[in-house]
Amino acid sequence: AQPAATSAFPSAVQLDPAPGDRPVARPQPLAGDREAFALVVAEPSMWPRFRMGRLLIVSPAAAVSPGDDVLVRLEGEGERALVKELAERSQRALVLRQF
Repeated sequence: AQPAATSAFPSAVQLDPAPGDRPVARPQPLAGDREAFALVVAEPSMWPRFRMGRLLIVSPAAAVSPGDDVLVRLEGEGERALVKELAERSQRALVLRQF
């Protein structure tokens, strides 16, 4: 199960494709990763880490470590998610840092 985020935080992102969304080329390291996808930062809440309009490439298969930026989804939260910095990780919990 993937941990994830609630819509109560300002840096929540909507994972549903919007009308007019277009495919983007996969970066070479993700050429074989069929689960990778892209998001566009649609609000200023993640500034200064990410500017509005920036394209974020996400790979659910990527290994992550503390200090990495991660997309997190919580079960039961629909298609809402957060982009945060992973501060700590254990078998039972994630500690995320706000930008």
